Amino acid sequence: MKRIFTSVMLSLLCMGLMAQGINISGTVVDADNGEPIIGASVLEVGTSRGVVTDLDGNFSLNVSGRVKIRLSYIGYEMLELTAEPNMGSIRMKAV
Repeated sequence: MKRIFTSVMLSLLCMGLMAQGINISGTVVDADNGEPIIGASVLEVGTSRGVVTDLDGNFSLNVSGRVKIRLSYIGYEMLELTAEPNMGSIRMKAV
């Protein structure tokens, strides 16, 4: 009985850790002049989880793992990228 209890508790712990996902962050900038894009949308594809970039083009978002994220802003081409902990500088092209 003790083994079953321990196995169940370990399974629940593992599921809880997997559900937490990863925190990603980066900076969204204009591809031509390198200026930050303020208010760009960063969304985990297939969910309602998302944020907008701050005054410096920075964002931070907790996602459910190595998922796709979609970046969009009026007047720019939409981007879809694989989520990484440190996304670095993401360059968006004006249309």
